[in-house]
Amino acid sequence: MGTIHGFFTAAEAARIARLPRATLDYWTRTGLVHASRRSARPRLYAFEDLRDIVAARKLREGGARLPSIREAIEKLRRIDEPERLAQAELAVIGKNVVFRNRGKGIDPADLNKGGVGVFAVTISEIFDELGTNDLGDLRIRANSRVEIDPDVRGGTPVVAGTRIPTQIIADLASEGLSPDDIRELYPSLKVEDVEAALEYEREGVDAPGGSRLRSVGG
Repeated sequence: MGTIHGFFTAAEAARIARLPRATLDYWTRTGLVHASRRSARPRLYAFEDLRDIVAARKLREGGARLPSIREAIEKLRRIDEPERLAQAELAVIGKNVVFRNRGKGIDPADLNKGGVGVFAVTISEIFDELGTNDLGDLRIRANSRVEIDPDVRGGTPVVAGTRIPTQIIADLASEGLSPDDIRELYPSLKVEDVEAALEYEREGVDAPGGSRLRSVGG
């Protein structure tokens, strides 16, 4: 397994990680997660940063508290063996953070302690969500027909298998072109491709931090 190259802006990182932009900004500012290119303008996030962001989001959704999430992410960053990482699970048991092999299970003694909460995140599930289990080939699938690949137009969302940005399709739709009109301009596209691109851009408008996208027509 190799290293993934390519970086994403804060806006795209938030969309990919399904996290409000304001939350990502706060987590970055407080050091819970990192942007690998902090000195860049705009700051840029690498795949490893996205992995940490999704892990933090999942732990928070499970009910873990920020101090425990911070400790879990720090443990995650220290794992530098991809094969080991792919089989890893991070668990927060009460106030303790443990790293274990997936499927090992939780010590029943931990569950018998009164009031102890158990929150776990499997790293392979994070890779699945980000669209890859192969650390050398990142193609994030935003939906079934939209992908984000650092090697294609610098990570601009495109229709899967093409170099056609979803934003261009949204711009054409906002000018009044129908899906069939757009397909005449891009014959390689299917109606489902156009609809998926428009859906992706609409989600960007509606999601927190997505105001950079203009509204598009159906």
